Amino acid sequence: PEVLKELTKTIRLMDERLSKELQHALQALGGVLKFYSATVPPSLCPDMDAAVELMLNAVRSSDPDVAKAASVCLGHMATPQWRLPLQSALPTMRCLWMAAGESKESCGNLRDLMWAAGCINGLPVLTEAMRERIQCADLQHACLRAIVDIADEADRGSSVPAAPSAVNETVHVVTAAMKLHSSVVNLQSCGCEALAVLLTTYKAEEVQRGQLSRLSPDVPMEALEVVLHALRRFPNQFKVVEKVFMALRRFLEPITRDQECLDAVKRTVKLLGESDAVLQLRKVFQDYPKAQPDLLENACFAFAMLAGIDALLKEA
Repeated sequence: PEVLKELTKTIRLMDERLSKELQHALQALGGVLKFYSATVPPSLCPDMDAAVELMLNAVRSSDPDVAKAASVCLGHMATPQWRLPLQSALPTMRCLWMAAGESKESCGNLRDLMWAAGCINGLPVLTEAMRERIQCADLQHACLRAIVDIADEADRGSSVPAAPSAVNETVHVVTAAMKLHSSVVNLQSCGCEALAVLLTTYKAEEVQRGQLSRLSPDVPMEALEVVLHALRRFPNQFKVVEKVFMALRRFLEPITRDQECLDAVKRTVKLLGESDAVLQLRKVFQDYPKAQPDLLENACFAFAMLAGIDALLKEA
């Protein structure tokens, strides 16, 4: 508490024109808040409440770098007990990402902002942002990165819980973004990864918690289509090919051994078998004979599921 009090006092005395120094001070305060946010709830410690209020005010700073630094600090401390009070920062954060341009610096700011917003309010805020600026490839990519990072935290049980409707809506928005920005390599690569985690991680999280999953085990046709289109469009871009086969592997692995999941995998195999997926897989074996083990393992798994183990052995 003494550290919180002294840092808060120091920041209040700092000249706003000292942008770099103010950012460093906020980051130091953010580190302390992150440490205590897991154990100290709102309204229990006046010094912590005052520090959080200062951080919320910093998000409203006229200096975008200071506002971004404060936003990231709030994202780091967005534990379940603090998420509700931190949501008061979202309207200001929305103004920041709506005003962001297309420069390289803006891309970095967007990634940080969208990650922080996602930590505070989960998938819905990212879906809304993607809809509002669907034409901005940089914002779409930033949201996709945030979706992947948040799902990774969900895998560890520390992210905002996602309702089935939110997951399904996010899948729909991600596929729309991939269709619209089909020529953007980074977006296609990250989009494949985002679909993979959206359609598998949240269901697995429910299973791990011993809950009956409310998410459909089926992979939507629109998701399969955009993933395969990314492979057709960028067959020589390793980062795309790698994420495509990571996604296909996840789509073809049952999350549980119950009959519903096994039947869903059969339906996915049927849908992929009716496409040119096997042909694309054969091309990968020709183009990437010495690729990283993970890519080849995922490609072999997908090929065996679609064409059979005998066909895979003939390709070896």
